[in-house]
Amino acid sequence: MKIIGGKEAGLKPYMVALYLYNADQQIHLCGGTLIERDWVLTAAHCDQGGIIKAYLGTKRIGQSNMKATEVVQKIQHENYNRTHSNDIMLLKLKKPAVLNNNIRLLGLPENNDDVKPGTLCNVAGWGRTLTLLYSPTLQEVNVTVIDRETCNSKDYYNHDPTITEDLLCACNKTGGGDACQGDSGSPLVCEGIFRGIVSGGEGCGLAKKPGIYVNLNKKYVTWIKEKIRRHNHQEESGNQV
Repeated sequence: MKIIGGKEAGLKPYMVALYLYNADQQIHLCGGTLIERDWVLTAAHCDQGGIIKAYLGTKRIGQSNMKATEVVQKIQHENYNRTHSNDIMLLKLKKPAVLNNNIRLLGLPENNDDVKPGTLCNVAGWGRTLTLLYSPTLQEVNVTVIDRETCNSKDYYNHDPTITEDLLCACNKTGGGDACQGDSGSPLVCEGIFRGIVSGGEGCGLAKKPGIYVNLNKKYVTWIKEKIRRHNHQEESGNQV
């Protein structure tokens, strides 16, 4: 996914740029969110095989002083089937991030309420723009949540895919503003709360084809917390052997 019709963003200290390392080549892969010092949340379809490295605390990719942290474990949702359903993945960083003004955590939503249609949200990323294959500078766009009945209607997605309670759809009301290739896995932030993960959509910025996001509802928040808890417990048990 890419940011279409957006603008240059200020520093978002929770944003993570994910790169695929293949031999001597590095390719921009996806965005992600730092939710713990050593855990990044992103989309499951961002796993293309190979080594993933994470860049933290920057709005401009390619600066000489940037340092990447290697991802040592990928935990895809066990029911992910290469559709928007369960398109969620945890990445374990080799070294915990040092938190400062440029690197901060974005907490998971604490309540179980659904995002109301009409809610104004923000999405950012380094993905493709109208003129660039990918943007070296973090871009952002405001989008508005659309009700599921509308998104599933004949004029919109016509249930292909079906926007369930596990998904959200959102678009820019003025038209043309959207996330697309390269922004997958980036966070959807609504009224300061982490509400979703960029998953996909048909085209970019098309009328009546809103962006599709994984909805960080109770089901997924529980899954995230349980996976991290189990991993940490296994690490502690291993260290005691």
